[in-house]
Amino acid sequence: YFFVRDQIRYQKQVRHFLLEAIGGDTTLHDHEYDMVEWFPLPEACRRLSYQNEVKILYQAEDVLRRWLESQRKEGHE
Repeated sequence: YFFVRDQIRYQKQVRHFLLEAIGGDTTLHDHEYDMVEWFPLPEACRRLSYQNEVKILYQAEDVLRRWLESQRKEGHE
């Protein structure tokens, strides 16, 4: 997407990743965020500012659901 600051137009690309948390500390995060928290999907959707990010969360849920179903079919529970 694009945004304008000080009369200069910038193009910004945002990438989303679906990751598994395997450890660490949520207080140790990069400088762009004030804090990091985990929420159940419905609450996360209510907290998001942009509707397109809600859509991305539901797409991630669908990917995870299909992956879990494939794992069950293969006997990996």
